[in-house]
Amino acid sequence: MLSILDTLNHFLGYFSINSKPRSRIYTVIASIGNFYLLYLAIHAFRYQYFLRGAIYLGVFLILLYFCVLNAIYYFTDKTVKFDISPKIEKLLGGPPKDALEKANATEAAPKTKIRNIPTAGLFNENSLVPATVDISADEQANLNLIVDELVRQSLVTAGFDQLDEGSIKQRLLKNDNVQRLEAPLDLPFFDLQVNGDHVVILAGLNALTAKPVGHLAHVGLTSIEQAVQDYNLALAKLQVNGGPQKVLNADQITEVPTPYELQAKVAFQPKKDEIEQHES
Repeated sequence: MLSILDTLNHFLGYFSINSKPRSRIYTVIASIGNFYLLYLAIHAFRYQYFLRGAIYLGVFLILLYFCVLNAIYYFTDKTVKFDISPKIEKLLGGPPKDALEKANATEAAPKTKIRNIPTAGLFNENSLVPATVDISADEQANLNLIVDELVRQSLVTAGFDQLDEGSIKQRLLKNDNVQRLEAPLDLPFFDLQVNGDHVVILAGLNALTAKPVGHLAHVGLTSIEQAVQDYNLALAKLQVNGGPQKVLNADQITEVPTPYELQAKVAFQPKKDEIEQHES
């Protein structure tokens, strides 16, 4: 029986088969081969070799457990609570080195393909202050369209859009957040539009398509009205985070339309009249 399984293994090696279909084939072959152990156990009991029969039967039940797990994993999108594979993997020292390196490479890969210098210019990080951004309904709609367009043009690697239902469910069972954006997203173009004491954030794929996506409420601890009066402001950094996320509800995956949020950092410079006033 073992020689037959070995022959089939070598036979499959001649074909270029993706890992999941190959694993399905191995699961079927292993399940069939496992019942040969049950056959040996029955014969051992029949001829009163009870210890040998008990060993064969025990091995059969253990292998049957893992065959069932593999069948569930490779043939369905479901997961089971009685899977002890992660504990065994941890006990044996974790996943193989090549799998670990592949996972690390995936995590270390840039979340977006946009890595050009920000259009607002370069600023000293120590001279920037965080700003509070409020977003109206119309501005939220504009922001949604911009992110959708970035995803459509494959300019950003989205989160759950790249995962199948089984992978999403596994992450949710581990209490991991599954959002459309895996990490804060840098927008390709952004700028400030100052209208009196109303400071609007414009953003888009470029300057020609920029639309209002929010407005500043505070710069640091200073109200926007006071900040506009005392300082020249420049938007140095703008990122999008949050957005729709997946949740597990009664064993069903549903999408919650959580709105996107903006994280902004502002550079500032005292106005000339204030500098002159300080010098005098």
